[in-house]
Amino acid sequence: MKNILKFFSLDMANITFNTKKLIQYKNSSYENWNKHNFIFKKFAEHFFIKVTEIKNKFENILLLTSDLNEILDKIIQFQSKKIVLQSQFNIFLEKVQNHKTITKVYSHFENLEYKEESFDLIVHNFTLNSLNNINDHLKKIFTLLNKDGLFICNFFGSETLNELRNSLLITDNKLFNGAYVRMSPGVKMVNIVDLMGKVGFKEIVSEVINYQVFYKKLNDLLIDIKGVGENTVFDMVSKGLKTKNYFKTLEETYFENYCVDKKIISTCDVVSITCWK
Repeated sequence: MKNILKFFSLDMANITFNTKKLIQYKNSSYENWNKHNFIFKKFAEHFFIKVTEIKNKFENILLLTSDLNEILDKIIQFQSKKIVLQSQFNIFLEKVQNHKTITKVYSHFENLEYKEESFDLIVHNFTLNSLNNINDHLKKIFTLLNKDGLFICNFFGSETLNELRNSLLITDNKLFNGAYVRMSPGVKMVNIVDLMGKVGFKEIVSEVINYQVFYKKLNDLLIDIKGVGENTVFDMVSKGLKTKNYFKTLEETYFENYCVDKKIISTCDVVSITCWK
């Protein structure tokens, strides 16, 4: 495929994420969230086991998250004195359970208006795709942590939806004799780890949790993506995407290349990085 694809270019390094659309999509996913949030629920269980094994007592926690209650339900069990829950998704924030230890902050994830050395634990949960300056954001996170504070950053890795990404490229080449960049680039773990080291974090440990989901129809996969408000991945180039011929060719291509027992495979890689100040 490398030799035959001609790309209608987009400079991936200069992509700016559309925060307004991201917020719109996420808020609109609330009503059906519990029908499509299975990856978030599975990962929350993994997160809880991971943090409880650390054995530290976290008195003050900052949580920046794009899910509903999945991670928060686990963090409440840490019995901390204070949990600051910050979200840029107002509808999600309004619907989150109230708890005596929780302070809700409605603000963009890049706006961290807190005193230095305020938190023992900061959790960044599936929010990196909201940031247009990850380096400066990590520097700010570093200043907000107490000495020996823990930072946990969870995000969808660059291999997430790779089967769909490749099927789109092949379909474009079939129909347009060239490939559009139709999906936003995934975040590469190695890049984030490198940035963390430069900021000053230590004992950086990363892991990748791989989930595979099987679908009878391509449309079922697209419904799940939309159902958790992650459809900004398709906001790059829309030419031809909504035509019946394109969708038919895309689905055929997907089944030809990524099919097991008459079902298509969709990979979701969740990267979780822990590091200390």
